[in-house]
Amino acid sequence: LLILSRQPYFNLFRVVLKTGMLHILEQKEANVCATLFHALNADWERTMRLQLFQERIPVSLPVLEEEDFDGLSLKQLVTTFQEDTILIWYALILQQRILFCGTSADLVGNCCLVSPLLVRPLNGFMKFMAPYVSLMDLAPLQRPFFICGCTNRILELKTDLFDVLADLTSGTVSQNSEVRASASDRVFMKSVMSGIAARRGEQWVRDQFRKHTLSLLKMAEAGKYNSQYQKIIGSFHESPFFQTYLSKRTNHQLTATDLESQSLLKCFDDLVERAGPQAKLLDRNKLHYELDRRLNDATLSELEDICSRDAVTVLARSLSDESPQVRKYAMFILSKLALLPRGQLDLITTTVPSAANGSTTHPSVSVLCKVVELVRDPLPTVATAACTCLRSVSNLFSGVESLLRLGVHHQLLSLIQAGDSVDLNFRMCAVDTLLQIYRLKPDTEHPSTLIAENAVASIDTPFIHKCLELLDLWDVRLPPLTISKELEGLVEAMKWSALDDETDLTMLETKLHATIGVEALLTANQGYVFEFICSHGVAILLNNLQSLQRIKKRQRRNQQSATSSAVPAKNRRASTNAIIPVSGNAAGDDRHKEGENSETVATGFDSGDMASEVVTIFPPHKLLLGRSESPLFASRISGELIRSTYCIFSLIADTNEGCRDVLNGRVVEKAVNDLLCCTVPLHILYICRFLHITSQHSETAKRLVACGGAAALIDVILKHRFTNYEPVCLPALQTVRCLLKYSPVLCRTYNIHEKLQPVLDATGAADCNFQTAISDDKENPYTELLAEIESLRLHE
Repeated sequence: LLILSRQPYFNLFRVVLKTGMLHILEQKEANVCATLFHALNADWERTMRLQLFQERIPVSLPVLEEEDFDGLSLKQLVTTFQEDTILIWYALILQQRILFCGTSADLVGNCCLVSPLLVRPLNGFMKFMAPYVSLMDLAPLQRPFFICGCTNRILELKTDLFDVLADLTSGTVSQNSEVRASASDRVFMKSVMSGIAARRGEQWVRDQFRKHTLSLLKMAEAGKYNSQYQKIIGSFHESPFFQTYLSKRTNHQLTATDLESQSLLKCFDDLVERAGPQAKLLDRNKLHYELDRRLNDATLSELEDICSRDAVTVLARSLSDESPQVRKYAMFILSKLALLPRGQLDLITTTVPSAANGSTTHPSVSVLCKVVELVRDPLPTVATAACTCLRSVSNLFSGVESLLRLGVHHQLLSLIQAGDSVDLNFRMCAVDTLLQIYRLKPDTEHPSTLIAENAVASIDTPFIHKCLELLDLWDVRLPPLTISKELEGLVEAMKWSALDDETDLTMLETKLHATIGVEALLTANQGYVFEFICSHGVAILLNNLQSLQRIKKRQRRNQQSATSSAVPAKNRRASTNAIIPVSGNAAGDDRHKEGENSETVATGFDSGDMASEVVTIFPPHKLLLGRSESPLFASRISGELIRSTYCIFSLIADTNEGCRDVLNGRVVEKAVNDLLCCTVPLHILYICRFLHITSQHSETAKRLVACGGAAALIDVILKHRFTNYEPVCLPALQTVRCLLKYSPVLCRTYNIHEKLQPVLDATGAADCNFQTAISDDKENPYTELLAEIESLRLHE
């Protein structure tokens, strides 16, 4: 079903399409399309009611800005890509070719259509969008600037078609340019992510990026960039998007922006002058609330301005106010200032009078100590606000060290273990804070037993998932878990019984949809990873790969017999010669016709000991028995199933609990064996990504070395370094570097230096075509590996 409309009311149209599709599937009405057509062309925009079949659907029409779409979420995009979102912002500013890639067309389309909101108030991006690009029509990717989406992983390998690749599955952004996020960019993104963690809404996220872009536009208008922007986007003022913005901007809009900034500073000045101890309680509440509300939309530069006015000292007085509302809002304001290094330093160094009146031993304490005291405030809202401030402090290493000196982790652990007697919002914030503390200082002592008992006893799923992340970070065995119904249904659909081997290959599609559903669920929430592990997920995935091999072997035998009967003996030699090697056609859609009756297509199937092969596709009348009988259909489904399986393995292997299952299931050995036999570049890429994850954990890294993984990875680098499939080398290279840290003797055992020397020599004079995902410097990853190898040789 397709709706053509001049207005992008996506939320309404989804309801209409779903209702219409259900009527078609259930055969409730013969002329469904006619009913939909007349309903959508009725006067529902005036009545705000849509009469559809026997239902009256209420209509809510939002006021949309230019090039805006209803029902899209910028918050979802930022949650997916986290700090890498700022790289998409730069790509839009620089008018680079942006490709979003994922398994869900809905999520991919959302990212494409909502991404221009990152650079509002700039407009004009709509004509460069293509939310869904098919392999059959790559015309949208031939333009010098575009924002496109695809669900076919093959396009990931065609690095010449894009400048920036945003992978929704891994939540990462890779690029071919040398743009890097600066320190201020990372601080800005931490601020946005903290706001999302604090349950800020969609409009708040949009406002943050709007103000971030406005700060750049002001620099461009004045012709004065800061050092970072001057280096990366110094010619932005010549951009057609910026020129269009200047032509549309009015003096009123500029004045409103200036007034907004001025009103924030005035609000702070009013707090300083009128919120003293002698002020009325209601006035103090209003002044603190108003400043907190305005800081929700403040840019980093505005926060810097507030900090420069000694804001921490001013607000420290409010922490002892008799009004819990004043204490709460003062804490929320400090939590926003603590996102800046300057604000955090002021929290640690600024002192206030001690709570112990008349004490000469401790006449004063730091503001941070005062915040820690308020964690035990009798009012839950004040305690939660104090914990929110501590969570902001824990974003930086210096802040974590200060919190550990004050014993904050012990206090938070004891409060979490109190169970339901403590407010749930506080416990969620406390676990978030502890996660950040133990990630930056993993050697800190921890009591694990009570946390495990508390996690199992809770009925709140998000809290349980947070506790499981904390337990896994401590490398503690997880307690028995109750599997959520959503995941349980997908796991049951994934399971492969002996009877499935005897059914037709349409069963593959069912398994694929279930596996992709699990992959999406695990990618969105790490808590589901632990539930999947407890559901024996690793064993299920391994069994599916083995069953896939059996089905493929049976299909190959059937295909050989069908080919023998379909091709005359005198023509069999010519048909065989027409088959092309898969390494010359990874995309699988370049077709070589042989006469008028058949064509050959390179498939993307590969698993275990079976190399990729080329199948002969007969004319359409030969495929009428059903698409499950089509080798091309089976190969595509199988290939996607293998890709999704290794994506899930990567998510599992990145947890301590998952590493144990990976070791027990001998998944590392299976992956190395697949890597040795595989000839499909896309599968090699995802296997190498999985091995890169395993190389970052000591036990799985040792297993990878023991089963000959280093030699297999070196072979991948040597084979693909100077081909069109160079991107597969980067995860292989990163894995080798990680392995060298665990086992320096690898250099001598596998003669890494001698084997890679031709590649290293050739790389020295050539630029690298992909982003170095190892550090923020601009060194070539091959050159870095050479330096590390030389260092190890000298050390020996």
